[in-house]
Amino acid sequence: MKKNTKKIGEILLEEGMIDQFQLNSALSYQREWGGKLGSVIVRKGFVPEKELMAVLERQLGLRCIAIDDFSPPTPEVISLIKADMAKKFHVFPIALEGRTLMLAVSEPPDLQMMDDISFACHARVRPMLALESDIERAIKKHYDGVDYDNDPRHRGQKPQVTFREMNFEDAASNKISVKPTLSQSQPPKKGPAEPASGADLFHRTVLESVVDLLVAKGIFTKEELLRQIKAKKK
Repeated sequence: MKKNTKKIGEILLEEGMIDQFQLNSALSYQREWGGKLGSVIVRKGFVPEKELMAVLERQLGLRCIAIDDFSPPTPEVISLIKADMAKKFHVFPIALEGRTLMLAVSEPPDLQMMDDISFACHARVRPMLALESDIERAIKKHYDGVDYDNDPRHRGQKPQVTFREMNFEDAASNKISVKPTLSQSQPPKKGPAEPASGADLFHRTVLESVVDLLVAKGIFTKEELLRQIKAKKK
């Protein structure tokens, strides 16, 4: 792994994949709602997930792995990373080679995170790039017992999304619930989804930026916004 002290926002800016306006919008969203910056950038539609991974591969000198290409981790390997830690850092244990834990990560890991994980699992940690969506699916399967691929009860569904992880426009337009449950999930619509146009992405960015600005100026809080969205759904 190449030593790289640049943050993911700087990398994408230098690569010309986002502009300063998009970076500021993503950073503002992250400050208010939390989550990883790369996740925010993908969910806002600024950069496709696979293109983001391709950039990180070049910058970090790592290959983006497919979790499904590896044998399922043993209970011993899973037990090295507790569920709350896997969800907090959004990582997933792949395998244990000697005293080195192969760990799937979706963004360049910082030193403090690696130290915390290494201390908790009493092993050296080797980070491996993987798609965030693959990590999310693996966490749901191995920690929460939800198999979206093989369990007929969940087939065709997607992992649950918390409010801070979802796009504001989706919540405001009632596309998904604030705290969705599997029982609330609807069967996927048939037919290919139409890609968002440039105008749609621009309007979405403007909407989210306005909300970020209003929250920052104290016009309303995110808790008030959340209550209003819940009220609209009743």
